[in-house]
Amino acid sequence: MDRLLHHELRGAFAALAATAVVVPVVLAVREPPGPGAAALAATACAFALLRTVPGFLRVLPWLTDVRMYDEALPLPEPLPALPATRLRKQSPFNGLMFLILLVPSLVLALVWHPLIGFMPLLPATDWLGRAALIADWERRNGRILWRGRNADEPWALSTSPRLPHANGRQDGL
Repeated sequence: MDRLLHHELRGAFAALAATAVVVPVVLAVREPPGPGAAALAATACAFALLRTVPGFLRVLPWLTDVRMYDEALPLPEPLPALPATRLRKQSPFNGLMFLILLVPSLVLALVWHPLIGFMPLLPATDWLGRAALIADWERRNGRILWRGRNADEPWALSTSPRLPHANGRQDGL
């Protein structure tokens, strides 16, 4: 099982890392884009930021995944004893997603246009917006969202109660 919040953050970190690698490499190999590129870059950044807006519109649940979170089935209490391989500490970095985002954006930025190097920022903003929405949902509902409980449907969501932390805070597993 994998906590949904951590899943979204791992993807966002991989996308940000891919951008941090691609942009300096492309700028070192190719000349910087001309003066018209500033408007193109501003448009791309505005588009990337607009992709996060629906995630924050809780008043419009049909635009977001909030309904899916509300419909998640609770895990049995007490939590079932899972093998250590199924419930494990995940790395905060998704190496496969890093490569999937790095290779195409690097090749296209070197061959076509240097601003393509910023392409991984598009999914990063989406994943960060979802992570913020998930964190807010978990805090408001006092539950943690999990994915991967059922091997046949790894995308299916489950919830568990937040456990009290040693210092009195509510915390996850």
